[in-house]
Amino acid sequence: MKWYGPKDFTTPSCEIDLKVGGRHLWSMKAPDGMLMYFTGIYKEIVPMERIVYTDSMSDAEGNLMYPSVMGMPEGSPASMAVTVTFAHERWQDHGNREPRGQGSCWRGLGASVGQADRSIGRGVTS
Repeated sequence: MKWYGPKDFTTPSCEIDLKVGGRHLWSMKAPDGMLMYFTGIYKEIVPMERIVYTDSMSDAEGNLMYPSVMGMPEGSPASMAVTVTFAHERWQDHGNREPRGQGSCWRGLGASVGQADRSIGRGVTS
């Protein structure tokens, strides 16, 4: 996956079973070498409209981990409900985010959305 993650992060692994009840398990590698895994379940998929899923930190096998184990600040959510809404003309951020997500989580997700938008514009497909 060439578009996921904040600037200068890589995605060494990515498994997506894109169906209601399916799960994802992907990793991000920070520039300093720190490896993080994330997993979640797809709750709703409406083609060309929206995808709703959960997202949590995990180990390499998809077992949930508390954010504090990964050095995240106190109060960081153990799981987030994420709704991705598609606009047909261009990816648009409508600001429909839950405030409980804490700043660093949403900044990272926002950076990923920006990278996806730029990749789509260049014709990157994975």
